[in-house]
Amino acid sequence: MPAQTRVGSPPHADNCCARTHRLLLLQCADVNDVADVARSRNKASDIDRPLGPTENIYFLLDKLYRLNFVVFAEIDGAFDAARLGDALRIVQSQHPLLRARVALSGGRNWFKPIEADAHPIPVETGALRNWRGQLSAQLDEPFANGGPLARFVWFGGRGRKSVAAMVFHHVIGDGR
Repeated sequence: MPAQTRVGSPPHADNCCARTHRLLLLQCADVNDVADVARSRNKASDIDRPLGPTENIYFLLDKLYRLNFVVFAEIDGAFDAARLGDALRIVQSQHPLLRARVALSGGRNWFKPIEADAHPIPVETGALRNWRGQLSAQLDEPFANGGPLARFVWFGGRGRKSVAAMVFHHVIGDGR
């Protein structure tokens, strides 16, 4: 029987991020030719632009108070953690902002490209017990200066239930 999922996110979460998370879950279930997909989409030049006004406000506010958000799925069924790295590489190759960092250039904040191979989406794991509290703590965790501006967290145990989550820096979630 295939895994069943219930996807959750805050009401203000960007639809693109929710689609990214659903794609990730689908990729974990059926990853085919990862290398070809990643090679065809993984170009550092996909993102190199100044932050828009809204993005810049979120970036600056994040210096005072973390504005991270989470999209999660509760899973009842098999979750193939061995295929997770491949799935994350595909998702990262298809979304330029998952291959970006923020840097100051000419007195403005810019999205600058990073190489996905050198900066994959980080993966963290935790016990399923108290996963909501652990996930809540992720909202206050800063992202590394070198990018990417997202991380994956998986909470599991011995049973069939687990929780998969993507944590995003707000600057890549709401658009310009």
